[in-house]
Amino acid sequence: MQTFSGERKRVKRRSFLTAVGVGIGTFVGIETGQAQDETEIQDWHDLDGIRDDLTGEYVLTATLDADSAGYDEYVGDASEGWEPIGTSDTEFTGTLTGGNRAIADLQIHREESAEIGLFGAVADATIEQVHLTNLSVEGDSNVGGLAGSNLGGDVMGCLARGDVVGRQNVGGLTGGNAGGIRQSASSAVVSGERSVGGITGTNDGGEIIEVAVGGEATGDRNVGGIAGTNNGGTIRSSASLVDVAGDQQVGGIAGLNSLVVSKSYAAGSVTAQQRVGGLVGVNTNELTDLYWDSETTDQSEGVGGDDGTSEITGLSTADMQGARATDRMSGLDFEQTWHVVTDPDGYPQLHWQTGEELDSAGHTVSSGEQSSADDNGPGFGISGSLAGAGGVGYFLYRRHTDND
Repeated sequence: MQTFSGERKRVKRRSFLTAVGVGIGTFVGIETGQAQDETEIQDWHDLDGIRDDLTGEYVLTATLDADSAGYDEYVGDASEGWEPIGTSDTEFTGTLTGGNRAIADLQIHREESAEIGLFGAVADATIEQVHLTNLSVEGDSNVGGLAGSNLGGDVMGCLARGDVVGRQNVGGLTGGNAGGIRQSASSAVVSGERSVGGITGTNDGGEIIEVAVGGEATGDRNVGGIAGTNNGGTIRSSASLVDVAGDQQVGGIAGLNSLVVSKSYAAGSVTAQQRVGGLVGVNTNELTDLYWDSETTDQSEGVGGDDGTSEITGLSTADMQGARATDRMSGLDFEQTWHVVTDPDGYPQLHWQTGEELDSAGHTVSSGEQSSADDNGPGFGISGSLAGAGGVGYFLYRRHTDND
């Protein structure tokens, strides 16, 4: 039985520039200089060709879906579907830049196999602005929409939407994470047995920073809205509106925490039989500046079992939404990281989730034109739901770039 463990590899750091003032819903304008030796990915033939050079630099130049060339050959096989790129022995170590384009209709049916996702395993890789939609991914252990195992790669600006199913270490973006996941989102429906999370099944020494998560996470043990198990890793400045359900060690952010979770909140429904909390099922280390909605989670306690240190606050829905959030959730950085949502009132959003102009307190002072919903479009559509918590809609807006 494979578990997500092992030596954490060096995370490749890259510089990103954020574009400002580009209208509501822009998904962070991450400036990435296009190298002359990048290989263009225009169809499924090109995408499959990545496995021939796992160290190469690739750029997605067209949306891929069931109508794109090569789909029937590489994805349409009903028995197994797509073959994941790379393994823990031969990881993908190159770069893939998506340009906010979608890879849609990915199907993988390998219920008895490990390291299942678009990529099987990545290490020292950079994957950015790849939007996975209409996923149908099934595997055994280390199962994720983007990668089964992130052994030290940098994931930035990526999105996942669809169904991800496995047994152990199952997540919307990655099954296991020992690298960096930043400014990314998932609204996947994730299910498994042990270590099941909206972003990753097990965060094994990795960093998860500024993620926004909706959808569902369901399992037996160690089930969380962001990570099923936070094993020596860090989760910071993130929002979970995931509906989480399991048997034991279940939380709105993590089922089990053994290092640090900070400056985040949870507001989805949380249900379990034992060791259940609005934030974390079981904590053995440090929780700081965390908030949970005691109404939508239906949990009076933030932590089910606590042998560590906790600085956490349960609030009503009204106190976590609109202008009140600035005062009630004072541990969040409303100058650099978060902004309040008003008219109508909503939960705080991360700055990368909007292109609106904000004042120094994080309040909206002007807004651009809001796109209409199109859940069938590439990415999350023009607007995509990150799941309603207690009937409260929460939307991640972005501008889709489609230069086919």
